[in-house]
Amino acid sequence: MRSRIAGVGGTLVFAWAMVALSADIPDNADSKSIDESIAGYSQAYNDANIDALGTFWAEDCDFVDHRGRRYSGRDEIKALFRRALVEGPGYQLKLNVTARRFLRDDLAIDDGSLELTEPSGEVETGRYVTVWAKVEGKWVIQNARDMPSDPDSKTAGQNPLNNLQFLVGNWTLAGAEGAPPVTVACDWQAGGKFLVQEFSTAAAEGSEPFTVTVWIGYDPIAGHLRSWYFDSSGGFGSADWLEREDGWSAATSGVLPDGRTTTSDFHWGQGDDGAIVMTLMNAEVAGEVLADSEVRYVRQQ
Repeated sequence: MRSRIAGVGGTLVFAWAMVALSADIPDNADSKSIDESIAGYSQAYNDANIDALGTFWAEDCDFVDHRGRRYSGRDEIKALFRRALVEGPGYQLKLNVTARRFLRDDLAIDDGSLELTEPSGEVETGRYVTVWAKVEGKWVIQNARDMPSDPDSKTAGQNPLNNLQFLVGNWTLAGAEGAPPVTVACDWQAGGKFLVQEFSTAAAEGSEPFTVTVWIGYDPIAGHLRSWYFDSSGGFGSADWLEREDGWSAATSGVLPDGRTTTSDFHWGQGDDGAIVMTLMNAEVAGEVLADSEVRYVRQQ
């Protein structure tokens, strides 16, 4: 999943630094030391060695993933790695520096691309920018940010939402005998520029049903699909969507009516019988981890 790339040492984008980036990589002792840190970082990631990974981040480091989620401090970033690499070794990370500029003798910025191979053989790619700081003689990551990959030129001009056509229709949650029925209606809106999902759960007699409305559209700046949701209790949030070989992943963050924050990863796929399979992973409410789950929606007859 994309959240695994979030821990690879991506990048914080400083406009002033990006403008100044050189297309060349300096050939000096400090530059070679940074390359050694990159090699050590990649090895630690591939070995799922969390403690070793932590040594390549500054104590007061800052990381923003491709979904806009911010992680501050070495301990918080190590916690992110523990969740991303919970299955242990098996992921292979490759980082390729395309440009480097020294801003001071103890500060440098890299622009690069990454490739992450999962145990299944599936490969994910992305771009990153990293700010390196020299601390007590060692180059460590001070700030970092992951960025989305460039849009596929082969699909330029096409509506990316077309690949979510399988969501369109009226659906009912399967296998929920004895529980209030849950339905989903999905259709095109605004001249086909958006998909709108309407989730509804039957309520007790005399009360209103609980509903969640989701608008899905293409974000040309981010280069991928995004969604925005609003529920009938006052909660709201957004998600970044990425297409995978087996469906779509949606990294979601939101706010509950009482002010608690939520994060989760959804996976949307289609079963062999035409049903929609929705998997919830990495869900947290105010820092409390929730169990993963999977549900199926069948088309209404």
